[in-house]
Amino acid sequence: MKEVLCGPGEVLYAQNETDQRLFFVQKGQVELYTWKDNSELENSQQKSIYKNQNQNQNQNQNYPNFQNMINPQYINSPLNPLIQDMEDEQFKHIFKNQPTVITHSQINTGNFFGQDGFFAELPRATYARSVSVSHIMYCYKNDFIDVLKNFPLDYHSQDKQQELLMKNMTQ
Repeated sequence: MKEVLCGPGEVLYAQNETDQRLFFVQKGQVELYTWKDNSELENSQQKSIYKNQNQNQNQNQNYPNFQNMINPQYINSPLNPLIQDMEDEQFKHIFKNQPTVITHSQINTGNFFGQDGFFAELPRATYARSVSVSHIMYCYKNDFIDVLKNFPLDYHSQDKQQELLMKNMTQ
């Protein structure tokens, strides 16, 4: 077993990484998360905004002199809800492609994580990062097997469990 002290936000592994470590949280908290790309959501919102703008343009064509009747001081006022809405849309546009974090689970003191990569040798389904200052213990699969070789009954039992796990995953 190896140990590491992680600071808040420190990433232990990345999504899709092939890593055969099993982790144990000695003290602290770890978050398992993924990123959601907001571009699809933003595209649907942009279509909706475009549709609303076209509807508003069609309505304003009935009042061609309307723009000339607006007091310029009122346009620049922070109290003008139309201007405020435009500023909100501009602000949203700045962050349109920013991904969103989706938390899948919080791993607390005394719990394990990373079993899929360790036992089934699957790529990581999530990212793992320390939420607080965390004391993490981990073991590589090869090191674990080397220790098991000193205990033949356990070693062969682990082989059978590995085969059963792989068989169940392929069904």
